[in-house]
Amino acid sequence: MSEVINSFILSRAVSGSLAEFLSALSGDDEIAVDSIIVSLQPSANTLRDYLRMLEDITVRDRLSLGDIVRQPQLAALLEGDASAGRKDRQGRFKRELELLRYPERSRLLQDVQSLQRQIASRYGFRVEVPEMLEGDSVKIQFSARSTEEMEKAALKLADLSRSEELSQLYQLLLGI
Repeated sequence: MSEVINSFILSRAVSGSLAEFLSALSGDDEIAVDSIIVSLQPSANTLRDYLRMLEDITVRDRLSLGDIVRQPQLAALLEGDASAGRKDRQGRFKRELELLRYPERSRLLQDVQSLQRQIASRYGFRVEVPEMLEGDSVKIQFSARSTEEMEKAALKLADLSRSEELSQLYQLLLGI
């Protein structure tokens, strides 16, 4: 067991299945977990969450932990900007893991975000979708400083209601 992992187990009083898992690591996987611990300084629970996602990816893609952690988007976060806050770096690492773990949801999110940008650009409305895309309703936000602006917004809203962008957004939310 590496000194980094041993120190992590002792300093965080890690026990049970996580301690067993960490103690059993060797080679490339041990180096990968060492780099996560050193770079991100996660709590035991945060490391457990990372490892669960990594394990799911290893099973699905038949890759080692090291292979996954060396992927450019993850490696860049582990080697990157140390001046960024620890929580920020941990959050970005988790988001990148989620993108790898749930590729279809990630693609869907990208499609939804693209449509949100198109709607904002074309119609001037901010469209909010349900968190994690779990639901089928949207919120449309706008502001008006006068009755004239409100009237113009109402006309644009009517145009938006008939738009291909909004239709596509609802199709994505409904899973069509």
